[in-house]
Amino acid sequence: MIGSNATRSDSQDKMAGATRYTADVHYDGMLHGLTVRAPLAHGRIRAIRRREDLGLDWSQVVFATADDIPGSQRVHMIQDDMPFLARDEVLYQGEPVALVAAPTLALAEAARRAVAVEMEPLEALLTLEQMVQRHRQGQALEELSRWHIGRGDVAQAMERAEIVLEACYTTPHQEQAYLETNAMIAVPEANGCMRVEGSLQCPYYVAPAVAAMLGTDLDHLHVRSLPMGGAFGGKEDFPSMLGGHAALLSHLSGRPVRMVLERAEDVAYTTKRHPSWVRIRAGAMRDGTLCAVDIDIVFDGGAYVTMSPVVLSRGAIHAAGAYRWPAVQIDAVAYRSHTPPNGAFRGFGVPQTIFAVESHIDALARACGLPPHEMRRMNHLQPGDRTATGQQLDQTVAARQVLDTAVELSGFEERLRSAGTVRTDRRIRTGIGLALYLHGAGFTGGGEAKIAARVALDLARDGVVHIRVSSTEMGQGSHTVLAQIVAQELGLPLDHVVVDTPDTANVPNSGPTVASRTTMIVGGELVTCARAARQRLLQAVRSRVAGEPEELTLQQGQIRSPGGQGLGSYTEWVRRILSEEQTERWVFESQHQLSPHLHWDEATHSGDAYATYAWGCTVAEVEVDLDLFEVRVPHVWVAADVGRAINPTLARGQVEGGTLQALGYALSEEVGVRSDGHLLRDRFQTYILPTTLDSPPIEVALVEVPYARGPGGAKGLGEMPMNGAAPAVANAIEHALGVRIRDLPITPEKIFAAIRDRESSR
Repeated sequence: MIGSNATRSDSQDKMAGATRYTADVHYDGMLHGLTVRAPLAHGRIRAIRRREDLGLDWSQVVFATADDIPGSQRVHMIQDDMPFLARDEVLYQGEPVALVAAPTLALAEAARRAVAVEMEPLEALLTLEQMVQRHRQGQALEELSRWHIGRGDVAQAMERAEIVLEACYTTPHQEQAYLETNAMIAVPEANGCMRVEGSLQCPYYVAPAVAAMLGTDLDHLHVRSLPMGGAFGGKEDFPSMLGGHAALLSHLSGRPVRMVLERAEDVAYTTKRHPSWVRIRAGAMRDGTLCAVDIDIVFDGGAYVTMSPVVLSRGAIHAAGAYRWPAVQIDAVAYRSHTPPNGAFRGFGVPQTIFAVESHIDALARACGLPPHEMRRMNHLQPGDRTATGQQLDQTVAARQVLDTAVELSGFEERLRSAGTVRTDRRIRTGIGLALYLHGAGFTGGGEAKIAARVALDLARDGVVHIRVSSTEMGQGSHTVLAQIVAQELGLPLDHVVVDTPDTANVPNSGPTVASRTTMIVGGELVTCARAARQRLLQAVRSRVAGEPEELTLQQGQIRSPGGQGLGSYTEWVRRILSEEQTERWVFESQHQLSPHLHWDEATHSGDAYATYAWGCTVAEVEVDLDLFEVRVPHVWVAADVGRAINPTLARGQVEGGTLQALGYALSEEVGVRSDGHLLRDRFQTYILPTTLDSPPIEVALVEVPYARGPGGAKGLGEMPMNGAAPAVANAIEHALGVRIRDLPITPEKIFAAIRDRESSR
């Protein structure tokens, strides 16, 4: 099973249109819920009142404010600072201040419009530019998180350096752009409990948050994940708030309540990728040897903490890139602004800092007179080297393998020599660029030990093996991969294994479906369960077979003796044994513990940040129109170290999807913020996503450097491909035009301005 291209378990229902997403689910008596939002980016609430002069029949409407919340007023996350409904101060335009629900969506919308919110305006901080200006001038800003990483004497190493370069790099918000918007349903159950369900990544994040809001416990509330149309991190934290809203309305009405965000509402008011400013000062010898790097990082956290501490942490840990730096200093801070909270997005924190360091490495290579790939060959991390946090790397380092594979696959050296003006009907300048990167798999430091992920595996009497985990399927194929891992260990055909619907009433807490951890961490624990299950089954069979052979095997669903004699099928034996024991199923559980050889100091951000790293190298070719300054990407090549590809087709799909998202980040995606705090581009008509016409051929080479503690050798994969395309494109544009764009997205206007500035300075 491991290494086979098994068909995704959810493919047939999706292809047939039979999959029912949250917006397709209906319950008798269900109400439609909507959110009343604050009109100002920062201010104090003076009054929230229902207008009685509009002829609306309020008797049909459920209306709720913060005063109606029976339990905790704030959403349980890393820090419990974000209110379910603002009571006094509002920190961003569109912050929820009240809720309405009605039997029809039209009546609910009329009720929402009939709620008046009166506010006193306060000063608002709205842009990254304002934030960075205050940061550099030492003016007061409200910190949401701060980290420092240091190793070696940076000042002394900089004095020895023969070349020192300093530059600043900025990145914008990025919208996750999942196909299905955020949507949640709350359903009162006959036993006095409540069920909350919907499009969510992390059932065990939503459950305690909503239970605390209702003033109840997890014995009286459970959360389950419905089929999901994408997430990319955008459904990690926000479903706790939206689920709480639906649950509050359901609690007040005693009826099911569904809340589905419109696209413009989803884009405008849910979490985005953190905008960033990164200043890098780096020193090298003239032969290209790196000496030291000093990095200052500012992230715009938005109005509330949400995931900013972990996003900032990961960004800082990866900020030095995939390189040996004898001396490193990294200072990272996330500040509060008066825009919607920023949170998790594929790669969380790393694409921002990798864009900066990979752009800067290219600049250093140019200053040293070295080809960009040779600069990286000289300085990339190798087994035995230490990272910025001081972690000594083991044999799973694949920097050289992915770099050499990508260079060869793309014909990089030849393209580097031959790039120039192409004679066509328009003037076109071509360029080639690459980026080398790493990505830590799983949670940082002791995060996995704190979660202590639990999994369960059941052998049922009907012969079906049930995987019970809280890991959700959001389109990435994780449930198929987990089934492949279990089928491999048990020696069963794939159709014998199913993944149960993640529901906190039935599955243990396996941790959130984030951080490229599902296959490596959750899959690894399922291996432990499957091995225990197979051992117990074969022992039970051996005790019932005459002669009691010492070794039995289970392959392709058949139990065989040492001589190869068939003793019956798995299904037959399980049915017989469980019937004799008068039980419906055997249950096997496992709990993850951090490897004892890993040591991490959270306070100093030093030590072993991750159990292992995935590695990647992206090469991008660009064509720049010298009249319109439009950028076209005709081809991308990616070499990706996945440890071991459980399902190569799904793995390639992850790499292709992440690369295309990163191309949008590089060239077109930008929401912007209006002077009133509302996002400038809050729908797909104005927020420019890559389409099929913009997607280049993406050629993927899977590089396998196995990780011994991963199932079959697998590492984390999902986030790593997001890191490479943006710096590779920026490097290719400089190769084509001789100008460096340090501010994403790289639009025609920015290219024109850079060329104009270069010409005027000559």
